[in-house]
Amino acid sequence: MSISAWGRLRKQRLSPHYEIIVIQSVLGNIDGTAVRVFRVRLKEKQLQIRKEVFLAKMEVLIPWVRLVALIEPCYPKAGNGRRPYPLESMLRVHCLKQWYNLSDAATEDSLYEIASMRCFSHLLLDRSIPDHTTIMNFRHLLEKHNLGRKIFDAINQFLEDSEVLMKEGSSIDAIII
Repeated sequence: MSISAWGRLRKQRLSPHYEIIVIQSVLGNIDGTAVRVFRVRLKEKQLQIRKEVFLAKMEVLIPWVRLVALIEPCYPKAGNGRRPYPLESMLRVHCLKQWYNLSDAATEDSLYEIASMRCFSHLLLDRSIPDHTTIMNFRHLLEKHNLGRKIFDAINQFLEDSEVLMKEGSSIDAIII
């Protein structure tokens, strides 16, 4: 595989259902610079981990456009300092943080380390990933405008309407031995 082909492959947004298998690694020389060239192929994963299955369900169940519209009036616009991350990506990162009970720093680390979380958040490694301060500032923005509770209630309502979340049911007597 040529270096330009490797660059194109690396920039592609790989689904978490595929993994890159290195077939051959060769040390080459380009313009006097030592370069390692990889020959790779894509292999479809046979098994999805639970996290991938859960995120795929949330992708389909939750109407992201409605939630983005709820936050958009409060979200910073481009032109006032550093360009903000896409709102939908930040909302998805916030949901990941809540679902997996992660701190801001752990959420940042997870976005770098776990491809399925990165893919779910519509983020790529060749662009910047939100750092823990950005994640914290987004959380504070939601708290300041009392949007956290509205988002939580909206997501629970969507899940209840989809019959994924039950609010009422029967309790079972549990005996501790």
